[in-house]
Amino acid sequence: GTDFETNHTEIFRANFAPVSVALATRDKIYFIRFDSLRKMMLAKDLFLAPKVHIFHDYLFDGLVLKKVWGIHALKYEDTMLLSYLIDENRPKGLKYLASVYLNLWYGSEMKKKFKAKEDITQINEDELALYNATDAFATLLLYPKLWNELKEFQKPLYRMLKKFQKICAEIEHFRFNEM
Repeated sequence: GTDFETNHTEIFRANFAPVSVALATRDKIYFIRFDSLRKMMLAKDLFLAPKVHIFHDYLFDGLVLKKVWGIHALKYEDTMLLSYLIDENRPKGLKYLASVYLNLWYGSEMKKKFKAKEDITQINEDELALYNATDAFATLLLYPKLWNELKEFQKPLYRMLKKFQKICAEIEHFRFNEM
């Protein structure tokens, strides 16, 4: 599972910046805070190692990858897209899905800090690491549960929608970089 934390959700804002990334594998969870160029390059190398990435909302994370490192050709899975195909009417948020599928409740303290307009770059490294790593780990654990819930006829549709996601991310990146 892969999760980025950023200082804003609007990627093409002038002051947008990635703050950290967490990568969860079956054996380990890596957390890197982007407080130096060296760490950003280390994260890029680490990021390129897995054969397949699992995201929760590739449209956002794909744009972050393109903006930060110029990466756009990855094999990936998307738990938000899977959730949409399973039930388009239920909430798609990672915390909600983690509570339903994994019985994992987290993030309420961090949400309070965000609502208090605390700058994410000022959040204690241990708190940020735990939050970011839990997002990545929850994404990793959600994927097989959601995939197994898809009906057979939905699997080709999911693959087609992933191709469309990549095209949408490219269009968004191109559109904002041409302005």
